[in-house]
Amino acid sequence: MSAQSLNNTQLDGSRQNSLQTAVPFLRITPHSRSGGMGNAGVAVEGDANASAINVASLAFLPFNTGGVAVSYSPWLKELASDMSLSYLSGYYRLDERNTITVV
Repeated sequence: MSAQSLNNTQLDGSRQNSLQTAVPFLRITPHSRSGGMGNAGVAVEGDANASAINVASLAFLPFNTGGVAVSYSPWLKELASDMSLSYLSGYYRLDERNTITVV
């Protein structure tokens, strides 16, 4: 007989990880400027973060140029010390019609 029941609790009293984040991290923009403007990625100039925000802006970059972007953010640091969001992307503009991008 049990007076209380706890969800996600094993019979031996140990508790499973009850941190349920689903996928809200997909809405976090790696580009700090567009994130500060309310995730308005179409309003910023193209750069290495454009592949996550507005890929079309890569078409307006100068020829034979490239760039790399690195982003790190501790995610839910108070709840889980080993959880973070890391983002790495880059691009290289080949010619008038071609741009290579890596996310």
